[in-house]
Amino acid sequence: MRYLAMTQDTGSQPDALVAFLLAEAAKAPITPADAARAFARTRTRPSDPPDAWRRWLMPMKQQAERLARSGQLVPLRKGHPVAPEEVRGVVRYVRPVED
Repeated sequence: MRYLAMTQDTGSQPDALVAFLLAEAAKAPITPADAARAFARTRTRPSDPPDAWRRWLMPMKQQAERLARSGQLVPLRKGHPVAPEEVRGVVRYVRPVED
């Protein structure tokens, strides 16, 4: 199964997604779709279809929402922070600013 081959990792899949998402969000605001594309580039094989990143989209959204609820990421809508419960439509995530 091709799907199983893409999920092999030394750690668990959610841990890898969380680490990747936190690292990318520290650089610049990122959408879950952009994060899924970037994550897939590190996991796919040359024989995989161009849209193979889509299999990572829903897990990336779920992890981003979980990290936002725990305060590790801040959701932005139209460039302004929103509460994790109010996230709708296109949203970007960034790391919170440390004071």
